[in-house]
Amino acid sequence: MRFSLKKKEHVELENELLENNKKLKEDIEKDGGLDKHDTFAMIISAYIVIIPVVVLALVVLLGLGYLLFT
Repeated sequence: MRFSLKKKEHVELENELLENNKKLKEDIEKDGGLDKHDTFAMIISAYIVIIPVVVLALVVLLGLGYLLFT
């Protein structure tokens, strides 16, 4: 019984997220849609944000491993 309540809540939440996603797409299209190079710019900006953090985390982990095991 408890599982069915959680499942029902999960389905309702998922439906709400899908509805919000549809509204967002409609708003973007209403405002003129994405330009030709917007997707490329978003990908590049994500790399600019994510890659330094990942590199920093790897350097810290490698440094800790070096200090602990040598």
